[in-house]
Amino acid sequence: MKKFEQNIGKYRIERPLGSGAMGSVYLAHDPNLNRSVAIKVMKAGAEDEALRTRFFVEGQSVAKLDHTNIIKIWGLDTDQHGRPYIVMEYIEGDDLKTYIDKRLYLSFDEKLRIISEVCRGLHHAHEKGVIHRDVKPSNIRIKRDGEAKILDFGLARLDSANLTRTRGPVGAPYYMSPEQWGAARDLDRRSDLFSLAAVFYELISYVRPFEAETISAVMGRILQDQHTPLQEVLPACPPQLSGIVGRALSKDRDERFRDCLEFLSALHDFQALVPALKGEIEKKIERVEFEFKTGNAQSAGLEIIDLVGTDVLDLSSDRNLFSEESSSVDPTDFGALLLRHADLCSRLKSVASQMEAAVPLLQGLRTAKRQMDSGQLELCRRTLERVGSAFPKDPRVARLRAACQRVMEERRRNEEQEVQVRTVLMRAQDALGRGRIGLARDLVFRVLEIDPAHPEALVMRDVIRRKETEQKPGD
Repeated sequence: MKKFEQNIGKYRIERPLGSGAMGSVYLAHDPNLNRSVAIKVMKAGAEDEALRTRFFVEGQSVAKLDHTNIIKIWGLDTDQHGRPYIVMEYIEGDDLKTYIDKRLYLSFDEKLRIISEVCRGLHHAHEKGVIHRDVKPSNIRIKRDGEAKILDFGLARLDSANLTRTRGPVGAPYYMSPEQWGAARDLDRRSDLFSLAAVFYELISYVRPFEAETISAVMGRILQDQHTPLQEVLPACPPQLSGIVGRALSKDRDERFRDCLEFLSALHDFQALVPALKGEIEKKIERVEFEFKTGNAQSAGLEIIDLVGTDVLDLSSDRNLFSEESSSVDPTDFGALLLRHADLCSRLKSVASQMEAAVPLLQGLRTAKRQMDSGQLELCRRTLERVGSAFPKDPRVARLRAACQRVMEERRRNEEQEVQVRTVLMRAQDALGRGRIGLARDLVFRVLEIDPAHPEALVMRDVIRRKETEQKPGD
């Protein structure tokens, strides 16, 4: 669709905004009211009467909702091609998925406010008999002023109608409730609550509670396995918070909160505890930092820098906790503290793991170095062969092996030189014994050119000089 060149009804299309489960969404201009609108146009299946009916039910279900945290519906019609479309308010801002994917900084209070607003919006919809069924980060838009809006009731189900019923489970895989995966016909507000709890879990930890590599594995985890405990992702997470999230993510609907307002009340009760809990997390951070500073690298007898490098040991900044696009990060924020502690624990674990793996290497290098310094070169070579076979890519092994090889070559040259010197001195001694003083002198000075401090050559030189002095002229 070319920009500015096509209309849908009276609306002038400006650009595409995205694609949903049932239709494509465009930014358009309303000429009558002179305002921007978002238009969702049904795509494939527009000729299918059941799908057309479902599409209109979507619009009708949302149009009956009147809540500040739910997107507003301004029109419902069919275009010139017979495609149904819904006209909605256009919301400038980013969806929550963008905040999560880009790790844009939001304070813990802001995150609670967003989830609170979504709770209120969902509760309003539930009270009107509408179940969203597709609560996920990309369906929560954050306006420029920070207000949250729930989008896309495209999978919503009116309690009084079965028109939205489709075969099999419907929703976003990572956030679907167990009953959605089981294709239950009696979905209720607690299903949306489960999905919202999964969103909240990801918003505070940047990890999904039922992470897996395939959709079938995600389904298996949601249906059979407990979610990854928050304490595994955020080790400093207070049990009160993990308990709230854990209850909302219960497999059994009857074990969850009754509705979003009860979930919201629990979150507000926890928020009152945050100021006191921050001090506990700060102490935990101090303890981890102390472990970094003292280190346990002494067990290997080497500096920790030899093991892990300088970057992982830099505690002066929260590296990679938030993107560079984030606004100023408050280091004392409860959520930031949770993430910093988790990051430090992860880095400390990585250091310990690297050290444990490197201990045999470092011990072997130290042994080889000691053998080389003590002149046990052949033993040093064999030690380095053994260490090198276990750590073939470690540059320190290669450097020490090269140093050992240089020392061995130097020793070999010295030994060859000593043999050569010994041979020349024996010839000089023989010449001196036969009275051939000139030849003896030449041979001795040849040795002194090689080794000016050779003791035996110096003695023989003095003997030759005395004999030359004692000789009479003409002899």
